[in-house]
Amino acid sequence: MQIDDNAIQRRIRAWTARPTEAIRYGIFARISDWLCAGRDAKAGLAVLLVPGRDAAHLGAGPTPPAAEGTPPADRAASAWGTPRTLYLNQLGRGRADREWTMFQAEVADLQVALSVARAEQASAVEEIARLRAEIDQMPRPTDAELEVRLGGETETDIDVVRERRLAAYTARRTAAEAEINRLQAVVAAKNVEVARLAKPVKIRFQVAQNRADMIEAYVRRRCAAYLTRLVRKHPDGRRIAEMVRPDWPGRPAWSLGDLSPDLPDGSTPPTVPGPDGRTPPSSASGEPSAGPGRPSPASDTEADTDRESTMDGET
Repeated sequence: MQIDDNAIQRRIRAWTARPTEAIRYGIFARISDWLCAGRDAKAGLAVLLVPGRDAAHLGAGPTPPAAEGTPPADRAASAWGTPRTLYLNQLGRGRADREWTMFQAEVADLQVALSVARAEQASAVEEIARLRAEIDQMPRPTDAELEVRLGGETETDIDVVRERRLAAYTARRTAAEAEINRLQAVVAAKNVEVARLAKPVKIRFQVAQNRADMIEAYVRRRCAAYLTRLVRKHPDGRRIAEMVRPDWPGRPAWSLGDLSPDLPDGSTPPTVPGPDGRTPPSSASGEPSAGPGRPSPASDTEADTDRESTMDGET
């Protein structure tokens, strides 16, 4: 499957054409969060607080609400929420999953071509190793082996026989070495092909991660607005502030990694043993990872329609 450089460049320009704007926290969404906070402020803690997603994921039940006057629990380990915060978390999870689906759809052909190139690359490396092992097991024939006569060579001069046996040995070894050289060229070409196909996948994955960052900021903002009003209105607001945090426990794992799950090896070219059979030291690619400090590449033009979509009454 061939994907030319022009097509790849057009995709990258489309993905990075415009900077992505923050998801707007519209007035209707804000009012909805405030109304929910006012309604939840009338409920007791036993009814209001529900186990969060983290506790169920870890398989341990959440710590029950502490009695009045007890020190607050570790906020990092807090696993409590309210129906509204769980709803907002799942709302963000749905938008993040949509970004993952868009990422997969837009790089599907690149991933197929990348898988084919990697398979051909690995096959060539294995064949090189096999041929090198074959050459190692092909020692120079002894004098006795050189003097072995074949059919029709009963009366042939022994020097001619020796030359024929040596020529046959040299031909087999030369053919194997020529095939190794050819396969090394194939591996070098596939290294370039893998890097060429992996780069746009990395760029598009960084775009998806940045959009997930924006979704997280949106979810946290709505949770914070809701909890601020809830804490102010609820009689036990201090305890709620200690136990419920405006976090996003529903953020998908793919959006937190440094590299797309489709590029588990970082697209590092395989190492081909040298002529002496030793493996040369590999060098780092030098490319920045898409971790927490990753740059913020721009999104594609589809973000225009995304920003106009409504969420929970938002306009």
